[in-house]
Amino acid sequence: MLLALWMAATAGATEELAWTGLDFGLVRVFGEVPFTDPATLTTFPTQWNRLFRDEMVGSLGSRTKRTIRVDDVHLESMHEALDPAVALAPDGPSWREPILTRVDVVARVQAYPSGTPGMALTFIAEELNRPDTHGCFWVTWYDRAELFVHATERRCEAPGGIGFRNYWFGSVKRILAQMKVTDVPSPDQVLTLTEAEIAEAREKSAGIEERLAKGRARAEERAARAAEEQKAADMAAGRVPLDWVTIHVAPEGLGALKSAGVEFVVADRQAPAPTTVQVVSSGVVVASGASGGVAPDAECETAYGKTACGYGCTVAYGDVKCAQYPGGTCEVAYGKVACGFDCQVAYGDVKCARMPGGRCEVAYGKITCSQ
Repeated sequence: MLLALWMAATAGATEELAWTGLDFGLVRVFGEVPFTDPATLTTFPTQWNRLFRDEMVGSLGSRTKRTIRVDDVHLESMHEALDPAVALAPDGPSWREPILTRVDVVARVQAYPSGTPGMALTFIAEELNRPDTHGCFWVTWYDRAELFVHATERRCEAPGGIGFRNYWFGSVKRILAQMKVTDVPSPDQVLTLTEAEIAEAREKSAGIEERLAKGRARAEERAARAAEEQKAADMAAGRVPLDWVTIHVAPEGLGALKSAGVEFVVADRQAPAPTTVQVVSSGVVVASGASGGVAPDAECETAYGKTACGYGCTVAYGDVKCAQYPGGTCEVAYGKVACGFDCQVAYGDVKCARMPGGRCEVAYGKITCSQ
């Protein structure tokens, strides 16, 4: 019997297991206050998953005798659906009384995006119970492509650690410490549900999808508010980001923009020549000047939703400037652009060659220009 167990463990050593993360989408938090800020609801699950990736993946591989492939990116957007009004409570039932059922687990897994075929493992958080000092998770094995559950088991362990993040991660570590290779189900094993449970799972899965849609909408609203706040701050500081302006400019017309203090330039390749340089912000023209239109041999490159036209000019990191001399080149790195003859950019520090035929060499944040 011992020989048979050893052979089974060895045979499985090269098999792959997808770790799909710590799922806090259904969690209930009793007796804790840090989750009262909706932003924190997203922050801590992300931190816990990062901790697991950094500290526990090796242990998971050792205990399951599997090669671990991390595949948890879907949880970041799913955690946006966490609702503080539902998740938080001053107290709750004893940790010995389950809040979730295996039907809830099946419905949650059905809401995951389908992935690469093969065995997957996730810990679905049920509760973080401060009064009872227990964290409970459903250790769930499922098929990553078909999303059917092989096996699921509720496990609860005491937390422990300094600080809110480490304290509750202690429960995860203790649950993993109890895991054995014999816990890994056979790929042929399927969790059996009654007809009533299957119908309930379908209904709950639809409800989860609806909550996820609301969560995505809330995330988009927060992003839109943040963008508006950033826009107001930029406008107050006199910055004119490309996302909020319309510019028609050729390399010959950059002087007007430069004198107006405009840093970034977008050229419309279809603009007729001559055209008027206009930088428009909130319906107001903040800079204007004559332009000869886009040079016929100018090159345009589009990246990050922005376009730069010039002589060998490029765009990167949303930061754009164009070559100001015929035959000049632009190189972009670390969010900055250098224009000149053979000029380079490195370590976020940039200056341009000022002399015809000059060269710029950049290293360790320093730039040397020479003939």
